[in-house]
Amino acid sequence: MASLDLLVEADASSLTVLRTVAVAFARSLGADEDSVEAVAVAVNEAASNSILHGYRETEPGTLRMAASLAGNTLAITLSDDGVGDQAGTREGDEVGRGFPLMRALAGGVDVSRGQRGTRVRLTFPV
Repeated sequence: MASLDLLVEADASSLTVLRTVAVAFARSLGADEDSVEAVAVAVNEAASNSILHGYRETEPGTLRMAASLAGNTLAITLSDDGVGDQAGTREGDEVGRGFPLMRALAGGVDVSRGQRGTRVRLTFPV
């Protein structure tokens, strides 16, 4: 089974690394260019949310991106251990365009928030 696991600093300089790795992984699995573009934008949005909101009250922490292929589905999970955006703790309370954009691009978006950390799982057909 193809998979990857990457741990980076949760800061803006890591966005390019995360996008580049996610795109390369999707291409290595044979994803078409529309899917590759969807992966790039959705990963960028999820990582940006984590960087902007996850550590806003603390020093920057880390952001983990894990990806795997199961059948014809690419799953990419971004997770942090930050405090999160307390104003947007429920799907109906989400503010901004990030989550609607991710939902429009990915086949599935699953968000789970704990007291320490948020996990966003994105799935894409390949």
